[in-house]
Amino acid sequence: SWGYNNIGQLGLNDTIDRSAPVQIPGDNWTDYAIQNFSGIAFKDNGELWEWGQNGYIHGTDHDLVAGYYNRSSPYLVPGSWVEVAKGGLHTVAIKEDGTGWCWGQNGVGQLGQTDAIARSSPVQFTAGSGLYQRCFAGQSNAIFIDSDGTSWFAGEGISGQAFNYTIGYY
Repeated sequence: SWGYNNIGQLGLNDTIDRSAPVQIPGDNWTDYAIQNFSGIAFKDNGELWEWGQNGYIHGTDHDLVAGYYNRSSPYLVPGSWVEVAKGGLHTVAIKEDGTGWCWGQNGVGQLGQTDAIARSSPVQFTAGSGLYQRCFAGQSNAIFIDSDGTSWFAGEGISGQAFNYTIGYY
Protein backbone atom coordinates (compact mmCIF):
# COMPACT_ATOMS: atom_id res chain seq x y z
CA SER A 1 0.00 0.00 0.00
CA TRP A 2 1.05 3.62 -0.42
CA GLY A 3 -0.30 7.17 -0.08
CA TYR A 4 -1.62 9.31 2.77
CA ASN A 5 -1.34 7.49 6.12
CA ASN A 6 -2.26 9.98 8.85
CA ILE A 7 -4.24 7.43 10.92
CA GLY A 8 -2.66 4.17 9.82
CA GLN A 9 -5.00 3.49 6.91
CA LEU A 10 -2.18 1.84 4.94
CA GLY A 11 -1.91 -1.02 7.45
CA LEU A 12 1.86 -0.60 7.86
CA ASN A 13 1.99 -0.25 11.68
CA ASP A 14 2.80 3.47 11.52
CA THR A 15 1.41 6.80 10.32
CA ILE A 16 4.11 7.69 7.80
CA ASP A 17 2.89 8.71 4.31
CA ARG A 18 4.34 6.59 1.48
CA SER A 19 5.05 7.66 -2.10
CA ALA A 20 5.95 4.11 -3.20
CA PRO A 21 4.35 0.72 -2.48
CA VAL A 22 5.24 -1.01 0.80
CA GLN A 23 4.09 -4.54 1.68
CA ILE A 24 1.38 -4.80 4.32
CA PRO A 25 2.64 -7.01 7.18
CA GLY A 26 1.87 -10.70 6.80
CA ASP A 27 1.54 -12.89 3.77
CA ASN A 28 -0.98 -14.96 1.82
CA TRP A 29 -3.39 -12.02 1.24
CA THR A 30 -6.02 -12.95 -1.37
CA ASP A 31 -8.60 -10.14 -1.54
CA TYR A 32 -9.20 -6.74 -0.04
CA ALA A 33 -11.60 -3.82 0.27
CA ILE A 34 -10.78 -0.20 1.08
CA GLN A 35 -12.84 2.90 1.78
CA ASN A 36 -11.93 6.32 3.12
CA PHE A 37 -9.46 5.72 5.95
CA SER A 38 -9.57 1.93 6.44
CA GLY A 39 -8.92 -1.37 4.77
CA ILE A 40 -9.89 -4.99 5.21
CA ALA A 41 -8.40 -8.10 3.58
CA PHE A 42 -8.71 -11.88 3.37
CA LYS A 43 -5.90 -14.36 3.74
CA ASP A 44 -5.90 -17.64 1.84
CA ASN A 45 -7.01 -19.50 4.98
CA GLY A 46 -10.27 -17.47 5.17
CA GLU A 47 -9.14 -15.11 7.93
CA LEU A 48 -10.41 -11.52 7.75
CA TRP A 49 -8.08 -8.69 8.84
CA GLU A 50 -8.96 -5.00 9.27
CA TRP A 51 -6.97 -1.77 9.86
CA GLY A 52 -7.26 2.02 9.84
CA GLN A 53 -10.27 3.98 11.10
CA ASN A 54 -13.19 1.65 11.51
CA GLY A 55 -15.83 0.37 13.86
CA TYR A 56 -14.62 -3.05 14.94
CA ILE A 57 -13.02 -3.13 18.38
CA HIS A 58 -11.87 -6.40 19.89
CA GLY A 59 -10.12 -7.85 22.90
CA THR A 60 -9.54 -5.38 25.73
CA ASP A 61 -10.46 -2.36 23.60
CA HIS A 62 -14.26 -2.45 24.17
CA ASP A 63 -14.15 0.77 26.19
CA LEU A 64 -13.16 2.74 23.07
CA VAL A 65 -15.68 4.56 20.86
CA ALA A 66 -16.79 2.51 17.85
CA GLY A 67 -16.01 3.95 14.44
CA TYR A 68 -13.24 6.34 15.38
CA TYR A 69 -10.54 4.08 16.76
CA ASN A 70 -7.46 3.96 14.55
CA ARG A 71 -5.31 0.88 14.13
CA SER A 72 -2.18 1.17 12.04
CA SER A 73 -1.63 -2.58 11.63
CA PRO A 74 -3.99 -5.35 10.54
CA TYR A 75 -5.94 -7.18 13.27
CA LEU A 76 -8.04 -10.34 13.03
CA VAL A 77 -11.85 -10.14 12.91
CA PRO A 78 -12.99 -13.45 14.45
CA GLY A 79 -15.20 -15.74 12.35
CA SER A 80 -15.19 -17.60 9.04
CA TRP A 81 -15.88 -15.02 6.32
CA VAL A 82 -16.39 -15.36 2.55
CA GLU A 83 -17.20 -11.80 1.40
CA VAL A 84 -16.70 -8.28 2.72
CA ALA A 85 -17.35 -4.68 1.68
CA LYS A 86 -16.20 -1.40 3.26
CA GLY A 87 -18.53 1.53 3.69
CA GLY A 88 -17.63 5.02 4.82
CA LEU A 89 -17.06 4.09 8.48
CA HIS A 90 -18.73 0.70 8.54
CA THR A 91 -18.12 -2.81 7.25
CA VAL A 92 -20.54 -5.42 5.90
CA ALA A 93 -19.62 -9.07 5.46
CA ILE A 94 -20.95 -12.56 4.87
CA LYS A 95 -19.88 -15.52 6.98
CA GLU A 96 -19.18 -18.96 5.58
CA ASP A 97 -22.69 -20.08 6.65
CA GLY A 98 -24.31 -17.35 4.48
CA THR A 99 -25.34 -15.04 7.31
CA GLY A 100 -24.78 -11.29 6.92
CA TRP A 101 -23.00 -9.12 9.49
CA CYS A 102 -22.27 -5.38 9.93
CA TRP A 103 -20.21 -3.23 12.29
CA GLY A 104 -19.04 0.36 12.68
CA GLN A 105 -20.85 3.69 12.45
CA ASN A 106 -24.62 3.58 12.07
CA GLY A 107 -25.81 7.19 11.96
CA VAL A 108 -28.45 6.54 9.29
CA GLY A 109 -29.19 2.87 10.00
CA GLN A 110 -26.62 1.42 7.59
CA LEU A 111 -26.08 -1.60 9.85
CA GLY A 112 -29.68 -2.76 9.36
CA GLN A 113 -30.54 -2.76 13.07
CA THR A 114 -33.53 -0.32 12.91
CA ASP A 115 -31.62 2.23 14.98
CA ALA A 116 -28.70 4.62 14.73
CA ILE A 117 -26.40 3.08 17.35
CA ALA A 118 -22.79 2.38 16.32
CA ARG A 119 -21.64 -1.20 16.87
CA SER A 120 -18.07 -2.10 17.81
CA SER A 121 -18.59 -5.80 17.09
CA PRO A 122 -20.36 -7.55 14.21
CA VAL A 123 -24.19 -7.64 14.45
CA GLN A 124 -26.33 -9.85 12.26
CA PHE A 125 -28.22 -8.38 9.30
CA THR A 126 -31.55 -10.25 9.17
CA ALA A 127 -33.67 -8.98 6.27
CA GLY A 128 -35.18 -11.51 3.87
CA SER A 129 -34.13 -15.10 4.43
CA GLY A 130 -31.06 -14.05 6.40
CA LEU A 131 -28.83 -16.03 4.04
CA TYR A 132 -26.90 -14.03 1.47
CA GLN A 133 -24.75 -14.56 -1.60
CA ARG A 134 -23.29 -11.03 -2.01
CA CYS A 135 -22.85 -7.82 0.01
CA PHE A 136 -22.04 -4.23 -0.91
CA ALA A 137 -21.48 -1.03 1.07
CA GLY A 138 -21.77 2.61 0.11
CA GLN A 139 -20.72 5.64 2.09
CA SER A 140 -23.72 5.31 4.44
CA ASN A 141 -25.58 2.17 3.38
CA ALA A 142 -25.43 -1.59 3.01
CA ILE A 143 -26.95 -3.96 0.47
CA PHE A 144 -27.19 -7.72 0.80
CA ILE A 145 -28.28 -9.99 -2.07
CA ASP A 146 -30.39 -12.81 -0.63
CA SER A 147 -29.92 -16.45 -1.64
CA ASP A 148 -33.08 -16.13 -3.80
CA GLY A 149 -31.68 -13.09 -5.67
CA THR A 150 -33.68 -10.38 -3.89
CA SER A 151 -31.78 -7.39 -2.54
CA TRP A 152 -32.05 -5.84 0.92
CA PHE A 153 -30.99 -2.26 1.67
CA ALA A 154 -30.20 -0.42 4.92
CA GLY A 155 -29.09 3.16 5.51
CA GLU A 156 -29.13 6.38 3.57
CA GLY A 157 -31.06 6.48 0.33
CA ILE A 158 -31.40 10.23 -0.18
CA SER A 159 -29.56 10.10 -3.52
CA GLY A 160 -31.69 7.25 -4.83
CA GLN A 161 -29.66 4.32 -3.53
CA ALA A 162 -32.83 2.81 -2.00
CA PHE A 163 -34.99 3.84 -4.97
CA ASN A 164 -37.09 6.08 -2.72
CA TYR A 165 -34.97 9.21 -2.08
CA THR A 166 -35.17 9.20 1.72
CA ILE A 167 -32.99 8.68 4.76
CA GLY A 168 -34.17 6.00 7.13
CA TYR A 169 -33.60 2.72 8.85
CA TYR A 170 -34.64 0.20 6.22
